[in-house]
Amino acid sequence: MLKKETVEKIAGLAHLEIEESKKDKIRKDLSEILEYVDKLNEVDTSGIDFKSISPIKNRLREDKVVDTEESQKEKMRSMGKNKDNYFQIESI
Repeated sequence: MLKKETVEKIAGLAHLEIEESKKDKIRKDLSEILEYVDKLNEVDTSGIDFKSISPIKNRLREDKVVDTEESQKEKMRSMGKNKDNYFQIESI
């Protein structure tokens, strides 16, 4: 089972404040999750091609450069800052 200090360290790294009364339950839950992951690590998957399991495939589209209609450009100009027909936003 995880030590109480380990749970507190994980909470600190995740910037989470955990009530003292809930630390034991979280410690138990995290320990059970890690035990389950250990069980999964014991499974031999060396002969499995995981790419063939899922039917989901990447769907790519060709990028096309198109000129913006003048009415759209005018709307962008009226929305705020712009320079050389580019819409400017505040930095994040």
